[in-house]
Amino acid sequence: YTYDGDSNLCSNSKNIMFFAWSFKLFFAILTDCYYPLGYRRKAWMCIGWCGVLVLLGLLTLFADQLSVSAWLSMLMLTQGFLMISDVPADGYCVALGKLERPEHRGQILATGQMVRFSFCMFAGLIQTVLLNGPSTNASDCQISPGECWLWGLNVNDYYGLLFVLVFVITLPVWWLKDDPIEHGSRSPHSLKHFITEIWDILQNLTTFYLMVFVV
Repeated sequence: YTYDGDSNLCSNSKNIMFFAWSFKLFFAILTDCYYPLGYRRKAWMCIGWCGVLVLLGLLTLFADQLSVSAWLSMLMLTQGFLMISDVPADGYCVALGKLERPEHRGQILATGQMVRFSFCMFAGLIQTVLLNGPSTNASDCQISPGECWLWGLNVNDYYGLLFVLVFVITLPVWWLKDDPIEHGSRSPHSLKHFITEIWDILQNLTTFYLMVFVV
């Protein structure tokens, strides 16, 4: 309703928006082949979240002036920057999990998934409660508790709220401990290393069939 896009484009908007997630493996290879400023994970996480914040800031200012194609392109870029942060964060969790005692192994990963699930619920609540006003519904929508409400955020306000929330939850990333890589130790992996590892994995038929199923 906000962008008045073509039906086909809008119905496929979610697939377009999350297109970057299909290339998560390639993001993983990229972030483990290069260590910006000598940091293995923290630098990539900061770069990713800063990119998200810049794009959310632009959407806060100009979202109501964009075409549906430009809007979806910005959301796709936002997810791309999110992947740059998300992939090293997954590796960070795995590295921390290796420090757990055997009887508590898996608690960090399980807690991370619960936090992720909780924030997904919170995001859904924001969209359900705060985006049901006149500006985000059809122009002929009837004002009633079951349909359109008298109040609600417009699209710029919505991205402004997201900018504030993302800024707050990104701050702790800057204090994460990720020791600088000393010269001669823990050098970045090469592309050849990943190709070899992937080839070894593909020779396991179970893993290969799972990958075919996912694709």
